[in-house]
Amino acid sequence: MGVPIPEAAVSVIRTGHCHIDKTLSVKGGAVTGKATARTKPDEVARLFEESVLLYLRLNTWAARFYGKGQLSGPRRTVLVSLARSGPQTVAQMARRRSQSRQRFQPLVDALVADGLLEALANPAHRQSPLIALTARGRKMVDRIHRIEGLWRSRLKLTHPVRQIAQSVEVVRAVRLELERLLAEHK
Repeated sequence: MGVPIPEAAVSVIRTGHCHIDKTLSVKGGAVTGKATARTKPDEVARLFEESVLLYLRLNTWAARFYGKGQLSGPRRTVLVSLARSGPQTVAQMARRRSQSRQRFQPLVDALVADGLLEALANPAHRQSPLIALTARGRKMVDRIHRIEGLWRSRLKLTHPVRQIAQSVEVVRAVRLELERLLAEHK
């Protein structure tokens, strides 16, 4: 048995300013159902919570499959990021992760010491070399892609590709908006 939802609330729902959960029905022109209305800020809060939980699960996954040595989560992220974006300075990599260069430098130094990264001359700034993958680093990234591809293929997601792509765009938009707000409030 549902409770009538006021027309004003139905109008808000139709304009996309909130979301109604599940059990709604229409009888004699009245929208009824057990429902909870959630506003856009409510949904963004849920997105944040799910993102944090996903991040934690990905870290657990990385620790389990890569261990704490050669391929920890942070090391994996640096390697894959450089493979995707090309050579960058340590400061550029740190900024993208909202970290200071000084905090990020030891991770890069360890990857250089392991022969996975190398420092290249930077024509734009002599004192800030560009950090790039070595041949060994590129092989490691290929290995990462193979391992992760196998595990991604085991995910039993029923969502259409279009919906997954939309989710990626929403997460990217939220990240960019947070970056904008952070830059405004330095």
